[in-house]
Amino acid sequence: MKLSLRPFTASDMPLMESWLKAAHVRPWFGEPEGWLAEIRNADGRIEAISHFIAEVECRPVGFAQYYDCFRFRGGYPWDNEPEGVFGLDFMIGEADFIGLGLGRRLVGLISELASQETGAVSLFADPDPGNVVSVKSLLANGFILDEKTGLYRKNV
Repeated sequence: MKLSLRPFTASDMPLMESWLKAAHVRPWFGEPEGWLAEIRNADGRIEAISHFIAEVECRPVGFAQYYDCFRFRGGYPWDNEPEGVFGLDFMIGEADFIGLGLGRRLVGLISELASQETGAVSLFADPDPGNVVSVKSLLANGFILDEKTGLYRKNV
């Protein structure tokens, strides 16, 4: 199965909303409306985030994003990070594609894309500690838990 990323478009919003409400996603992503509002960026304040749809053979199966944590602050564990550090979020939204190793591959793809497009010096992710599958996907891609912040980090 070939996994690829394409830019998120407005036409992806209904699909994203359904994924955020799915039983296998909701425990880890919380209230869908916060995510949807951020992605819509209706007020134009959020410019430091790049959103993507993960596809298997042109079928949307998940979501990923990277963001410049230096420009996106406000009470987060990464508020004191220097320039060049980017955060990642990811999910497999389609339940039929869970357990196929796509999460691990998705972390690799979004990490590579963020590094290439931004010149990032370091990447991090902040999964819920109970989300063992996401943690394993990060570890398989060379991320290491920073005990001080609770973030998973990887230098690039």
